[in-house]
Amino acid sequence: RYDEFLDEILDGEMIFRVEESTQKSVYKIGNTEVRFQTRAEEHFPVAVSSMVCKYTREVMMEQFNQYWCQHVTDLKPTKGYPVDARRFKSEIAMAQERLEISDQILWRGQ
Repeated sequence: RYDEFLDEILDGEMIFRVEESTQKSVYKIGNTEVRFQTRAEEHFPVAVSSMVCKYTREVMMEQFNQYWCQHVTDLKPTKGYPVDARRFKSEIAMAQERLEISDQILWRGQ
């Protein structure tokens, strides 16, 4: 159920519930349909945007790794996922301190 959240940001617009389930919630607001759906990659625009985002992330992680490899000898690159974060953070700790880069800038959720 997302209609209450939509109501908070739509400032009094009429929201019509079309469908609500654990798999999909659909609302009509004027001429616009808003949909929250699991496995939404079955819709072409969602699938393409997901692919673009994943590719962009990979490119950004490549640049991130290149930067840190310039400052830490024999650093094993990271894909940036939580499982590898502790290892990577400990391996760059001295360079991070030397470069005066705070955790607030470097790590999400700090």
